[in-house]
Amino acid sequence: MEITRRRSLGTIVLAGALAFGGALAASVPAQAAGSGTASVSPVQARASTTTSGGTQGRSYAQHGCASSLSGWASASTWAKASCGLSSGQAWYQFR
Repeated sequence: MEITRRRSLGTIVLAGALAFGGALAASVPAQAAGSGTASVSPVQARASTTTSGGTQGRSYAQHGCASSLSGWASASTWAKASCGLSSGQAWYQFR
């Protein structure tokens, strides 16, 4: 009977430690890093990322009738679109 109590207490302590560790990990910001650029002109739209620390990035560029979306990548991404003289948009994001 006493052994059962010790196991139960050990299980409770372990579960509490895991819950506390999970809450602590969720509150600490990720150490991953990245930088990016996005620009739009009358003739083209461009976006790029450079990542580090396990971060993944992707880029998107849309201009007139053309668009380009890169996939998620862990080193760098590049998207460029051009379609005559028009307006456009460009963005990048990390995860």
